[in-house]
Amino acid sequence: MIYTAQLNILPPTPVTQFKVDFFNISGPKVEYLGSALIDQAGKAILSKQILPGTYTAIARLLINAREIWSNAVTYTVL
Repeated sequence: MIYTAQLNILPPTPVTQFKVDFFNISGPKVEYLGSALIDQAGKAILSKQILPGTYTAIARLLINAREIWSNAVTYTVL
C-alpha cells in the first residue's frame, strides 16, 4: 500500500521552498513518515509504502522557527 498525504498551504509559495514533515501519531510513540517540499501551487505531497494498519497522520511546517501543524487525519490501510 502506498501512503499519500497532502498538505495545502495558502497562499502558494512562488519563490521560497518550504519543507513539510509528516508523522504518524497513532502508536505509542510518534513515527516520522518523511518530508516533502511545497510546490509552487502551495501543496506538499508525500508518497510512501506502508504496512496495513490504522494510522493517524499529522503534518508540520516550519516557517521562521514557528511550527504550523495540520489537523490529524485517521485512516485504515487494508
